[in-house]
Amino acid sequence: MTSMGCHEESLHYLNHIKDFWHSVFDGNESAMMKLDRTSLEALQLKAPGACEKHARDLHARVRSGDILGAFNEAERERIWSKIRDATVDCTVPSLNSFFEDRKYIEDAAHCIKMLLPPGRHKTIRSALEDAYPEVDEQGTECLVQVSSSSFKAVATDGTDHFDLAYRQLWLYARRHFEDMPHEREQIVAGYKTAGVDEMVLFDFASLAYKLGFRTTEIERLLKGNPDRQIAHRLLKMARKPDQFYFEDIESSISAVTTVMEAARPICNNQDVDVEEPEVIAAGATAKQCGRPLVSDHVRCKPLLFLDKLHATMARQNRTLSSFFIQRSTYFAFFGKDLAISCEAMRDAPEARSVQDVGMDIERASEIITASPQTRARMEIASRESECQTKLRTAQREAADAESRLQMLLTKERQQTEKLAGLEDAITARAAESAATEKNLQDKFEKLKQREVEQVIRLETLAAKEPEQHAHMKQLEQGRADMEGDIRLDCIATNLEATAEDEDASGTERLLQVSAQLSEKQNELNRLEEMERNKRLVIRQLEEEEVRLRSSIDDLSMTVRALTEDEQAKGDSIASLKEQYQSTNKKLVEKEMGLRQNIDFLEVCRERLEADIKAATEEKDVLSQAPLVNSTRGGSQDIDELRQATERRQPLENVPLSPGEGRAEEDGAVGLEYMIRGAFDSEEEHLAPTEDIPLPLFSRALPAASDRPLEAPMGNQTEETIEV
Repeated sequence: MTSMGCHEESLHYLNHIKDFWHSVFDGNESAMMKLDRTSLEALQLKAPGACEKHARDLHARVRSGDILGAFNEAERERIWSKIRDATVDCTVPSLNSFFEDRKYIEDAAHCIKMLLPPGRHKTIRSALEDAYPEVDEQGTECLVQVSSSSFKAVATDGTDHFDLAYRQLWLYARRHFEDMPHEREQIVAGYKTAGVDEMVLFDFASLAYKLGFRTTEIERLLKGNPDRQIAHRLLKMARKPDQFYFEDIESSISAVTTVMEAARPICNNQDVDVEEPEVIAAGATAKQCGRPLVSDHVRCKPLLFLDKLHATMARQNRTLSSFFIQRSTYFAFFGKDLAISCEAMRDAPEARSVQDVGMDIERASEIITASPQTRARMEIASRESECQTKLRTAQREAADAESRLQMLLTKERQQTEKLAGLEDAITARAAESAATEKNLQDKFEKLKQREVEQVIRLETLAAKEPEQHAHMKQLEQGRADMEGDIRLDCIATNLEATAEDEDASGTERLLQVSAQLSEKQNELNRLEEMERNKRLVIRQLEEEEVRLRSSIDDLSMTVRALTEDEQAKGDSIASLKEQYQSTNKKLVEKEMGLRQNIDFLEVCRERLEADIKAATEEKDVLSQAPLVNSTRGGSQDIDELRQATERRQPLENVPLSPGEGRAEEDGAVGLEYMIRGAFDSEEEHLAPTEDIPLPLFSRALPAASDRPLEAPMGNQTEETIEV
């Protein structure tokens, strides 16, 4: 465990375990002692606060007492709530997960050790702290890598940048550890497997240099340009050393390197979806701890950057994604707190001036050690390549500006069409709203008139109601009187019937009384029926009145809503018009700025074409001039070169490493100035060895039969070209 040199990271993970369970049990150690092994094994590596499925399954077991059975129901619910809140961004940690997750950083630790001097007895963090500048030397901006080919300069408030740079080194090593295997892993059954990728290791050292780390190993890796190693290996593979040889292998390597340097990185600005719910292999589940699956590692590579690891993640559904698990492991080893926010990283400008370091150092060493003719050709080729690169860059920027201008014009046209369509739609909607409002107003007037008629009818019925009541009372009184008369008549009739002298007049009166009684009864029934009908009509009128009043209220609310809607539409139309006018104004300003940029780029292009033409003419003059007499004395050459140098303004100083002494500066660099001045002078020029440049592989000549065979290069993965 101690051989890895990750003491601080391991201690941070163990503190993370302690703090997690300490917060779950509120620091109650007696409650911690009641946590049984079964519950711990069921909870470890789960994240109920981030995964819906984990939350459902574990909560059911907690409620049943299968998990946390040593606690009562209230305590289980409280502990469960704490666990759920603590696992929003991480899984439940344990000692088992600690030992498994150490394998996750073990591979990256071997890669970081390649940047440190051998034979040290410090941890990785302490060694890199010694190689990092002090706080007062760091500046106010920190370089943050957001993709494989882009950086951002994030402003800070004067805090220490070491933690940010330190995390970025670990993330790079974790992304590319398979291309920088440990030395022990390169030997399989006595044969060496594919070794370290020189370009990946060079980019690793270049990233460390950009972030501010300075070690002897970093400087050594930067001086050994991997392009030359790859070019040398390519030439040896294309033309076998036992069959061919190159007259000037260094110039051929330089030519291949120049071609390789013409390549430009692909700018991939496509945003990566951090909230992808599942990043797992097809048909397989992501590993919960330790080293991830190969497919998960490849899929998660674009996400292993600071701005994406510290961004907010969406809630997981069926299972935890591989990125969530790796993010949880990263937080356990390095912590979740960062000196800068995700918003600052997102809004920071892109650092476009970041270039590969080490190329200038290697090129300077190459020029100094090469022969004068080779150095002259390399200088001319370098200047021509630089001019061509500037021209291509200017043309590309002009094309990009033109394309952006066309896009802005297209967008402006689309916005204008959209605005016209919106105005037409608003006009049509306004007309439709006016027609609807008119119809509703007509209906409202009709309902209001009908309400007035109903009110008049109700008032008339209410006025007639007392009269009807009085009439009914009279009928009731008449009925009562009639019933009394009938009873008296019946008594008289009975008395007369008993008498023998009953006459016809009594019988006739009895018939009349019976007829009157029948008529009264019919009239009474008719009045009762009229009363019932009147009450029914009154009840219907009352219901109709309630319905009409409800309709009137609804219509009033509808009219108010339509009025407010029309007012809101008017405000929205005014806001849209102002927005589109502002957008059109900005587009016009952008168009003017882009046209100025295009004019400026055209001027730059013309200047670069003139520089290229001058360089081409200079190259033609050099190729037509005779060679300097090789038998001429060294002192005479040096005097002539110095005189030529005095007649011409010296070129830019070649950057030298800080360790070179004064003698080397007076010797090699001074000689370089003289040779450059001689080739730029009008009196003497060095002629190239070839009149017509041959294809690169055609420069290789067959080896003579009596020439001793050149030994093969051996293991290509271990070969290093010393410059």
